[in-house]
Amino acid sequence: MIRDTGEKLVEYFSVPSIRHYLIVNPSKKVVVHHDRDDGGEISTRILKTGDLDLTPPGFTVPVRELLPEVQ
Repeated sequence: MIRDTGEKLVEYFSVPSIRHYLIVNPSKKVVVHHDRDDGGEISTRILKTGDLDLTPPGFTVPVRELLPEVQ
């Protein structure tokens, strides 16, 4: 997980066309959403419920659909 939040995050956002980077952590039941705006600023949200706005390209995903039940 540390590699996903450090090395991979930097590498993915070195590609100008990538706007969203999601880390799904089923054991903690959270989705970490990194989002780059038009000016290049990256913001991070941690979601357990609700909807995830992926604009662009322009669609919404319910967080519950990304988090399967953990036994």
